[in-house]
Amino acid sequence: MRIGLNNSSLKTFNKGFVLWLVLSGQATSRIDIAAKTGLTKMTSTNIVGEFIHDNYLVEVADASENKRGRPIRKLALSPAAPKIVGIYLGKKNARVSLFDLSGTPARSARVSLTEEDDSVNVNKILEPIDQIIRTSLSERILGFSIATVHEIGCSASSTSLNDRLKNALNERYGLPVKIGAAGDAAAFLEHLTGKAKNLDNFALLNISDDIDGSLYNGGAPIKDNKGNGVRIGHISIDYNGLSCSCGNRGCLQSYASASAMEKKLRDITKLKADFQGFCEMQSKKNDSRIDWALKDMMDKIGFALSTLQNISRSDLIVIGGKGAYIPDRYLSKLEKALSAGEGKVKVEKSAFGEEMLERGAPAPLLQELLSGNVF
Repeated sequence: MRIGLNNSSLKTFNKGFVLWLVLSGQATSRIDIAAKTGLTKMTSTNIVGEFIHDNYLVEVADASENKRGRPIRKLALSPAAPKIVGIYLGKKNARVSLFDLSGTPARSARVSLTEEDDSVNVNKILEPIDQIIRTSLSERILGFSIATVHEIGCSASSTSLNDRLKNALNERYGLPVKIGAAGDAAAFLEHLTGKAKNLDNFALLNISDDIDGSLYNGGAPIKDNKGNGVRIGHISIDYNGLSCSCGNRGCLQSYASASAMEKKLRDITKLKADFQGFCEMQSKKNDSRIDWALKDMMDKIGFALSTLQNISRSDLIVIGGKGAYIPDRYLSKLEKALSAGEGKVKVEKSAFGEEMLERGAPAPLLQELLSGNVF
């Protein structure tokens, strides 16, 4: 993110930047803000003062400081700060949550999506949203944020769910609504408060029934002209391989998604566990059959990620979704393979575990706020 500048035309950007520094933990005092932004002491003090006046931030005594003299006051998110209603739109379900500006959910509800008309699904999603709004009358709601796995800016019928929900929310509440790709949204939250904090170049991989993800380069996700992120799950690792729903052959998710691995592991072990169960078995006691399958999974993921590394060199690979259950030693194998070329690459599990995509729901609107656009 760019440094702050003393220019009145950049006031809104500077406000977003200051809030970013506080929420990400990079600045905990007015002194920190002046040092990190390059703003004058007066300008940074004025911005902090506005945030305190508008109940975005509060100053609290630093209990760790036992020095004599005037105690240092630390900046923190105000309990009265605006909230975001975040909606995660998956293929089979949706999750509606009330989030604070740090991305922490307070109240949540899940909705099963059907194969019926999208208008039916929209009405099902509106029910828990209405309930959250009714129980949050004392809260300031900044707006609605939608993180979707459905294609953005496409005429496919599945995509209309995004637009129909956005239109319904605009008509019902008249508050801002932002939509973003679920992988990019999850990556933004990891970048703000998770394992990728302060990193400009990293990749995120959500391993569940499908494989979703994001590729951050220079502090921003790589996107196409419609706003969709990198389709990591559809990187082909075998041009003569299995057919994929996208029309390609040999896509990574056909071999290394949690559902594909579950089927493979059931076939070779004759056990009726799910992917999480197989991973937990292997964490407790080594089974050579499960060991072989998980090593093969890491080889295939490593092959696909090495392709991304040739596009944009990542310092970190964040693994989430059901991939959070993979025993650490297999991720260490992946890390070693990716680090065999130029530079060290770390592989870590997401700070948000299996809920990584769902926790990214507030990110599209939060990103607007921290860019200064909402101000």
